[in-house]
Amino acid sequence: MQLSTPMIEAPLLLSDVGAAVTLLNWSGSDVQSLKMTVRLPFVVKSVESVQKGKLAFQQTADGITFSLPMGAADIIKLYK
Repeated sequence: MQLSTPMIEAPLLLSDVGAAVTLLNWSGSDVQSLKMTVRLPFVVKSVESVQKGKLAFQQTADGITFSLPMGAADIIKLYK
Protein backbone atom coordinates (compact mmCIF):
# COMPACT_ATOMS: atom_id res chain seq x y z
CA MET A 1 0.00 0.00 0.00
CA GLN A 2 1.22 3.48 -0.82
CA LEU A 3 -0.03 6.72 0.76
CA SER A 4 0.73 10.22 -0.47
CA THR A 5 0.93 11.71 3.03
CA PRO A 6 3.26 10.75 5.90
CA MET A 7 2.00 10.08 9.44
CA ILE A 8 -1.06 8.10 8.28
CA GLU A 9 -1.38 4.62 9.75
CA ALA A 10 -3.23 2.23 7.41
CA PRO A 11 -3.54 -1.41 8.49
CA LEU A 12 -5.25 -3.67 5.91
CA LEU A 13 -7.69 -6.39 6.94
CA LEU A 14 -8.87 -9.07 4.47
CA SER A 15 -12.19 -10.97 4.66
CA ASP A 16 -14.43 -13.17 2.52
CA VAL A 17 -16.35 -10.13 1.18
CA GLY A 18 -13.35 -7.88 0.49
CA ALA A 19 -11.02 -5.77 2.59
CA ALA A 20 -10.97 -2.84 4.99
CA VAL A 21 -8.29 -0.22 5.60
CA THR A 22 -8.41 1.62 8.91
CA LEU A 23 -6.93 5.10 8.39
CA LEU A 24 -5.51 6.90 11.43
CA ASN A 25 -4.10 10.38 10.93
CA TRP A 26 -1.26 11.07 13.39
CA SER A 27 -0.12 14.31 11.68
CA GLY A 28 -2.26 16.58 13.88
CA SER A 29 -4.01 18.30 10.95
CA ASP A 30 -6.58 17.41 8.29
CA VAL A 31 -5.38 16.14 4.91
CA GLN A 32 -6.89 17.88 1.87
CA SER A 33 -6.37 14.93 -0.49
CA LEU A 34 -4.91 11.61 0.60
CA LYS A 35 -3.99 9.53 -2.45
CA MET A 36 -3.93 5.79 -1.85
CA THR A 37 -2.72 2.91 -3.98
CA VAL A 38 -3.78 -0.51 -2.73
CA ARG A 39 -2.82 -3.90 -4.17
CA LEU A 40 -5.24 -6.72 -3.33
CA PRO A 41 -5.52 -10.42 -4.21
CA PHE A 42 -8.96 -9.89 -5.82
CA VAL A 43 -10.72 -7.61 -8.31
CA VAL A 44 -12.25 -4.58 -6.57
CA LYS A 45 -15.87 -3.82 -7.58
CA SER A 46 -16.45 -0.80 -5.31
CA VAL A 47 -14.73 1.41 -2.72
CA GLU A 48 -16.51 3.14 0.14
CA SER A 49 -15.39 5.47 2.93
CA VAL A 50 -17.30 5.35 6.21
CA GLN A 51 -16.94 9.16 6.44
CA LYS A 52 -17.30 10.18 2.75
CA GLY A 53 -19.42 7.43 1.13
CA LYS A 54 -18.72 5.87 -2.27
CA LEU A 55 -15.35 6.74 -3.81
CA ALA A 56 -14.32 6.74 -7.45
CA PHE A 57 -11.26 4.58 -8.10
CA GLN A 58 -9.03 3.57 -11.00
CA GLN A 59 -7.52 0.19 -11.76
CA THR A 60 -3.78 0.51 -12.46
CA ALA A 61 -0.86 -1.86 -12.96
CA ASP A 62 -0.04 -1.36 -9.25
CA GLY A 63 -3.57 -2.11 -7.94
CA ILE A 64 -6.31 0.46 -7.42
CA THR A 65 -5.84 4.18 -6.83
CA PHE A 66 -8.22 6.67 -5.23
CA SER A 67 -8.14 9.93 -3.25
CA LEU A 68 -10.13 11.39 -0.40
CA PRO A 69 -9.97 14.21 2.15
CA MET A 70 -9.25 12.98 5.65
CA GLY A 71 -9.68 14.14 9.21
CA ALA A 72 -8.52 12.15 12.25
CA ALA A 73 -9.77 8.71 11.18
CA ASP A 74 -11.75 6.78 8.57
CA ILE A 75 -12.36 3.24 7.39
CA ILE A 76 -12.17 2.35 3.71
CA LYS A 77 -14.19 -0.69 2.58
CA LEU A 78 -13.06 -2.43 -0.62
CA TYR A 79 -15.62 -4.87 -1.98
CA LYS A 80 -15.03 -7.87 -4.24
